[in-house]
Amino acid sequence: MRDSSSDSSLSRILQESLDVTVALEAKLLNLISITMALGYYTVEGPWGGAGGKQWTDGTYGDIKRITLKVGDVIDSIQVQYQLLGRNEGMSVNAPLHGGEGGSEVQIAFTTSGEYVTKIKGTTKNYYGNIVVTSLTIISNVKTYGPYGKGGGDTFESKGDGKIVGFHGRAGDSLDQIGVYTYHF
Repeated sequence: MRDSSSDSSLSRILQESLDVTVALEAKLLNLISITMALGYYTVEGPWGGAGGKQWTDGTYGDIKRITLKVGDVIDSIQVQYQLLGRNEGMSVNAPLHGGEGGSEVQIAFTTSGEYVTKIKGTTKNYYGNIVVTSLTIISNVKTYGPYGKGGGDTFESKGDGKIVGFHGRAGDSLDQIGVYTYHF
């Protein structure tokens, strides 16, 4: 036979456990909603060879302009990024990655709300180095390119968010390229 004090203690323990569980569920839901509001970043690539020096632009806000130098291969890339936070409205030019050869192509993202969603291209051996031979930039509004002569192995980013930065390797040309993607 149970006594009423042990039933009362058991009831109290169960209620406290339930209260803790509900509190933890509330905190978990709050954390999930914060994560969804803030989004998250992923890194894709790089695609290409191991020549040149490693570089990264890091992550910024929107991409305002991409400048490519294009010849037989993608000679270089330089990106202008929109700043966020206290410096919103201002932009910064990342360093030039690659060589000075080739013809200049400028891709300006001027449509309101336009952002880069995906890149795709090709890589192949060029005078003993695997390099990026063509590049296509895809936004939520239109496709730019392909630029370069192409040929070789193909690559393509997932296209499931907004590209907010680039990384890779470069020497006399763009040896490899990858992207930082923001998922919202």
